[in-house]
Amino acid sequence: MNDNNFPTLDRLMEFGMGMGMAQQMVNVMNQTMQTMQVPETAKPVQPKPTEWYVATEGKASGPYTEQEVKAMLLEKKVTKDTLVWCAGMAAWQKAESTPNILKLIMQLPPAL
Repeated sequence: MNDNNFPTLDRLMEFGMGMGMAQQMVNVMNQTMQTMQVPETAKPVQPKPTEWYVATEGKASGPYTEQEVKAMLLEKKVTKDTLVWCAGMAAWQKAESTPNILKLIMQLPPAL
């Protein structure tokens, strides 16, 4: 062999050693990733169901769930003119002026 080939062989040796080290690093990283524990994601916070208060015969009653208010709507115990209130409302309002109560009314079956 002549001396001109030695720098090329040195470069090939360096390249091979570098590839070997890189492969070892990848293997260690893969093993670490496989054994790594991922914490559970936090469960989304369920909003608290709205509690409704209803004014009947001049007296406030409640709290009622939306299902209870829906039943009262079906039984005609709550009408469009009934005053209702829930947390977050500034004042009592007529049922017909309350979007959430209107949503409940829209879920009721039509009269026969």
